[in-house]
Amino acid sequence: MLLIVDAQVNQFEPPMAVHDGPAILARLQSLVARARAAQVPVAFVQNDGSEIDPDFPGTPGWELHPQLRPIGDEKTYRKTTTDSFHQTGLLEDVRKAGVTSIVIAGMQSDHCIDATTRRAAAEGLDVTLVSDAHSTFSFTDEPAERIRARQNEALSSIATLAAEAEVTFE
Repeated sequence: MLLIVDAQVNQFEPPMAVHDGPAILARLQSLVARARAAQVPVAFVQNDGSEIDPDFPGTPGWELHPQLRPIGDEKTYRKTTTDSFHQTGLLEDVRKAGVTSIVIAGMQSDHCIDATTRRAAAEGLDVTLVSDAHSTFSFTDEPAERIRARQNEALSSIATLAAEAEVTFE
């Protein structure tokens, strides 16, 4: 299964665009297209923020990016925490479908990607984190590129890291 986390409009548009947004978007599109071509299930996660957040439900920034929307029977799981599996129905659907491995990409490296990767591994899934297809913002003095590298290093003990071009779907 391919899981695209929080690829919402607000992640790619100023003033809060993620680091390397255009390249991340292209890599996410490539992953989705290749998974679909291989008939591998694709699922999307959409964050529901609070009223003051740019991803408050129903606002333009909350929508999934127009180039990354589900088709056919692909599902979108709405969440209110950093863990994409927490009270979303995703874990139940993964179990019901017999999914044993998951490829994870999307936003925010140091929040939802971290929590979702850790939860998937804790649930016994074989996790591949697409090392160059997740990103974040620079909220502190630490550059977003460094945050992504730090997260890749931290998560490498529980997930296989693969660059987008190296990911294969069978």
